[in-house]
Amino acid sequence: MQNLSKSELKFFNNWIERRKKGKGNFILTEGLGFSIFMIIFMGVSSYFLLDEGKTWKYFLFQSLLCLPFGFLYSTIIWFIYERKIKDYQSKK
Repeated sequence: MQNLSKSELKFFNNWIERRKKGKGNFILTEGLGFSIFMIIFMGVSSYFLLDEGKTWKYFLFQSLLCLPFGFLYSTIIWFIYERKIKDYQSKK
């Protein structure tokens, strides 16, 4: 891969290593990690913004909402990274 900056080269090397674990592993780990982060962030913010009765209902709602969107997010990121790799490889 020619004409790459240091950060691009680092990204590509990391991505090549990461993709060896497979798409399923990436989607599961990244999607779950993103979901947990969002659930905690939204849970803490709702704790301070809502009264106690609504906090648990909101927490349950956001948990059910964040999980599928976390997996959707990681699936989209996988395809974006794959396209980025293929674009640079085709320019070689």
